Amino acid sequence: QNQPPTFMYPGDVATGTKAEFTFWQLQARDLESIDEQLRSSQVLKVLQVLDLSKSTYCKPFQDLVRRVASARREATIVHKCLRPLSQELDLYRHVPFIQIARMFAPVLKIVDLVYRNSQG
Repeated sequence: QNQPPTFMYPGDVATGTKAEFTFWQLQARDLESIDEQLRSSQVLKVLQVLDLSKSTYCKPFQDLVRRVASARREATIVHKCLRPLSQELDLYRHVPFIQIARMFAPVLKIVDLVYRNSQG
């Protein structure tokens, strides 16, 4: 299981904001693939057999399918919300330090929009 970076060091590719954006992008992609596999006809047949045979594995397997679908939805939403912020912050790398102050307003607007749309 992938884990998001726990410590953020500005400018550090392995732990900075770029790593966080990459984590959610990869998490969404990986969980989408797993979810597709779990919804395949072969897996659904296995689930049917487990159900018909009253197997003790049926409920845990169904729970796994639900948890993966839920995690996929969460990762997809987070990635979707972070994408505009990632694109805006990428611009910071190419701007002289003295000009960064005027870029704060657009970034804060994106953060505000993400926050408002993530409520509820």
